[in-house]
Amino acid sequence: MSFKRPVIRPADLSYVDYTGGNFWRFDLRNANMVGAVLVGANMKRVDLRCADMTDCNLAGANLERANMQGAKLNGANLEGANLTNANLCHAELVGANMDNARLKGADLSFVISDCDILGHVTLEEVPVGKVAVCDRCGKEYVVGDS
Repeated sequence: MSFKRPVIRPADLSYVDYTGGNFWRFDLRNANMVGAVLVGANMKRVDLRCADMTDCNLAGANLERANMQGAKLNGANLEGANLTNANLCHAELVGANMDNARLKGADLSFVISDCDILGHVTLEEVPVGKVAVCDRCGKEYVVGDS
């Protein structure tokens, strides 16, 4: 599935299956994407500032260089997602699954999360392919390459 036109703000993409969709460089600021399924979607360089992505399934999605500043990702599934160089500053990630997500170069400053790995591990200092372990909860995150 590929979209040729940019989405008009504010977009309502809630509870819809966009598996494998192509949103490359879309402007989805303030979009309602609650419960959307975006498994394996190409969301490289997409603007998701202040988007509500609560309970969104982004497993395996390519979010490289995505601007997700202030986005609500509470309960979202980001397992295996590529978040290389993504801007997650001020994002809400409470209850989000980030297992095996690539986080190299991601801006995780001021993130609201129920896991302190984001505040205790500087991912730039962890070698690619190595595991970063949260010193509070013991959860492991693999630092992927870009």
